[in-house]
Amino acid sequence: MGELHAPSEDVILRLQEPCFSIWMEDGTVDVSPHLTKERADEEKLLEIKLPRTQSSRMPILLVFRKSDHELRIVNVTKDEQNEFFFEAESKEFSMHHTRFIPLYAVPNNVSSTSTNNVLLVNSQGQSLQSYSFDSSNDVEDFQRAVTGYQVAKTL
Repeated sequence: MGELHAPSEDVILRLQEPCFSIWMEDGTVDVSPHLTKERADEEKLLEIKLPRTQSSRMPILLVFRKSDHELRIVNVTKDEQNEFFFEAESKEFSMHHTRFIPLYAVPNNVSSTSTNNVLLVNSQGQSLQSYSFDSSNDVEDFQRAVTGYQVAKTL
């Protein structure tokens, strides 16, 4: 095996100052990966803040339409106290095979805490994803993005 040898002093002295810089320069770093960007075959329909799970973490939901029946939904979490923290998860759904169930519309739903929740289930009734929202208006905005229909309000 080869051995490591230190360079001679005259080689080191010829190196320019940036060769000795081991620290990154201060500045903002783009921590938003490609998952949050609208792709060429997509249309961004919705960006909405979700309820906080921790005081400094800000969850955001993005909805992109890929076709008349295909959606890409991205969950993003950023930390307001740590600009380098970033999580994103992207899921694709075919609305031909996925049911949208807003829990406010479920008969005999007596839990007031679940009325701002939405389930996406497959054709066998198995839950694929659930989302919790801050308000009924947020649920309606999400419903409009996913289904393409305005929620009818009754007086």
